[in-house]
Amino acid sequence: MSITDRYLIKEFLKTSSAVLLVLLVLMVGNTLVKLLSEAADGAMASAYIWPLLVITIANYLVLFMGLSMFLGGMLAFGRLYKDAEMSAMVACGMGPKDFFRPLIKVALPLSLLGLLLSVYIVPRLAQLQAEFVSVAERPSIETSLRPGEFNSI
Repeated sequence: MSITDRYLIKEFLKTSSAVLLVLLVLMVGNTLVKLLSEAADGAMASAYIWPLLVITIANYLVLFMGLSMFLGGMLAFGRLYKDAEMSAMVACGMGPKDFFRPLIKVALPLSLLGLLLSVYIVPRLAQLQAEFVSVAERPSIETSLRPGEFNSI
């Protein structure tokens, strides 16, 4: 693998992972707030917040992996054009095939990982999530107690 291939792979992975991290932080933060508000209202047991959050992270990971690879490639190539590195590489004799070959070396395994996640792992996690939600929403003595109210048992 040449130096330029390693450089392009590093730039692509760096920007793609940054985009994926930002998207995951935004969406998982939103989901965490929803789960915490449901637990605070007593609609769900608080012990199931973290398992449901991990399952949600896996769902969002599958959803945002392709988008982050696309945006990561666009941002990486845009930065190369902005810093005039792309014109220097073209002047040295690199063609379009030389630019996209390292990206395919990274994008193909990531796409296969996304396929594995979406076909095998996420459906099983969806079943587990449905079980967690049904158990978590079952009323218990702890969740039926509300502050400032008298409850009869």
